[in-house]
Amino acid sequence: MWFPGLGERTSLSRSERTNLPDKVAPGREYRDALVVHHLATRLTGQPADGPDDEDGAGV
Repeated sequence: MWFPGLGERTSLSRSERTNLPDKVAPGREYRDALVVHHLATRLTGQPADGPDDEDGAGV
C-alpha cells in the first residue's frame, strides 16, 4: 500500500475480517460482517524542506 505525503517513512497496514470468506464474490450479499483496518506510519528521515508553522512543527 502507498501513503502519499512528504518525508521518508515506514508504514504498515492490515485488516481483520469477521464473518467473511477469504475471497469475497462480487455482487454477493454478506451479513453480519465486520472489517477493522489498522494503519500505522512513522517518519524516518529528516524533516522535509518547507515553511514552518508558528509552533515550529513544519508542514
